[in-house]
Amino acid sequence: MSKYSAKFYGKIVGGKLKLQQPHLIEMFFSSIPDDTPIVMSIDKEYATKSNQQLKYYFAVIIKQSSQELGYGQTADGRWELDLIFRQMFLTENAGTELEHQRELSELNTREMMDYIDNCIQTLSELGIVVPPPNRDWKLAKNENSE
Repeated sequence: MSKYSAKFYGKIVGGKLKLQQPHLIEMFFSSIPDDTPIVMSIDKEYATKSNQQLKYYFAVIIKQSSQELGYGQTADGRWELDLIFRQMFLTENAGTELEHQRELSELNTREMMDYIDNCIQTLSELGIVVPPPNRDWKLAKNENSE
């Protein structure tokens, strides 16, 4: 028996569910055979990292800084500088058999802010000036690896 699992994000507006990306739920439902019993639940979203933080991280801290430092992308499309920063700042229990690297998806807003601050500090030590956030930054679909 297959297990179907997905998360969709939205808001309640005027007593109705307004999904952020309604086409995704349609695609998901079309992948499930007709007459398949399902259970749906709705939970309050808690303060995880924001989309603005991710846009700033990938569009400026990673992409622009990578270009200045001469880093590129790996064969699978991930930014080398992103992998370096994750190794530096998201590795827990370093040097033990429990060593692992946290994912950006696990970070809450505060943790993401601290992570971004560490990245900016490291870049400033290398002589890279990181511009402040701008709400108008856009990402190409393949730039955000989370």
